Amino acid sequence: MPVSKKRKKPSKPNAAAKAARLRAQRPVESMMDVDSRVRTDRERFDAARREASVAPAAALVAELTALAASRSDVELADELCARLGPLLSELDARKPVTRMISPDIFAGALAQAATANDGPDAPRVLSALAGVLPQSFTGAAAPPVGETRWTRDRYGSRYGITASFPAGDGERWYLWDVDTCALLVATVHSGFYPTAEDALAAWQQGVGEFAAAGTTWGEIDDRALLRKLLPVSEGDLRMGGETADQFAEYHRCRRLAESLLQLPAPPPAEPADAASLFSAWLTERGTTLSTDDVHDVAASLTEIWGGARDISFDTFSPHRVAYTKQYVHDDYDEAYGSLLLATLPEWIRWLASTTGAEPELLDRALEAVETAVYDDNPLACVVE
Repeated sequence: MPVSKKRKKPSKPNAAAKAARLRAQRPVESMMDVDSRVRTDRERFDAARREASVAPAAALVAELTALAASRSDVELADELCARLGPLLSELDARKPVTRMISPDIFAGALAQAATANDGPDAPRVLSALAGVLPQSFTGAAAPPVGETRWTRDRYGSRYGITASFPAGDGERWYLWDVDTCALLVATVHSGFYPTAEDALAAWQQGVGEFAAAGTTWGEIDDRALLRKLLPVSEGDLRMGGETADQFAEYHRCRRLAESLLQLPAPPPAEPADAASLFSAWLTERGTTLSTDDVHDVAASLTEIWGGARDISFDTFSPHRVAYTKQYVHDDYDEAYGSLLLATLPEWIRWLASTTGAEPELLDRALEAVETAVYDDNPLACVVE
């Protein structure tokens, strides 16, 4: 008999049931009324946040103006980012949530403060902001980009992307360390390095010796995939959980990504029919599951594994395995979830068979089915 595929349904405690009865006795608002009230509240909260961001933004602009005479343009931009890290971290952690100031709200206040600044070095401060804040805040053209390269770890789900940008009389290389193991693509580390080799070494250290072994920079040969990997301004859809170091480069990693995103990209290819291919592979191996269960499990694992953007679908790092286990635990009832987790090793073996993965990669992924625990912070920099 097929196992029913059920999502978890939260149970209602007595207090929740009582609240539901009280709500049922109140006049019913139309969806238009509810939407209007929510929008009004949101506009009021955002206006208060913008007002609260004026003072810290003006203070930061004043600090940068005072420093400008003793700093080069590159140093001034780096100083801006260094100060944004702890400041954005503090603003983002304010309680209650209605007092929290998001990176984008603060960026708007910062751009306004810099425009209103009339100090002798005001143009240089404004120029530094234009090189760090995304174009929507300053209107400035994206910085010119030089060489671009990328690499990926042995599992294929962790990417390093680097590009050279002008820096005084020379150039330096910006690194994006991108993890695609969970539901959303996450830039877990970014920053400037003196050379491409330095950027590669930093990325390898973040990924870990095992997963990064033998990796080198190569030509970026898939512009459509690159567009899915690079960070963009998220507004209210930001994942959250950034560290102070990640906040330091929060805006600049998106600003510099705009330069790469302007490069032409071909139309994306259609995704492979993974569910039917895995169903056929599993049936061929003599599974004990019923035909209905095979198709249900294959469809569910395909949906979970694909995440939000279907990036690195054929990869199976321990981090991705840990995420899948947590997702199944959170989203499915015990019976169907147990069926998915029992089939997960076969799913991993199938992926390995389609990619010709090294046996030691497969062994570590299978071990992760039993031992891996997912870090709930999607921006955690995980050593594989």
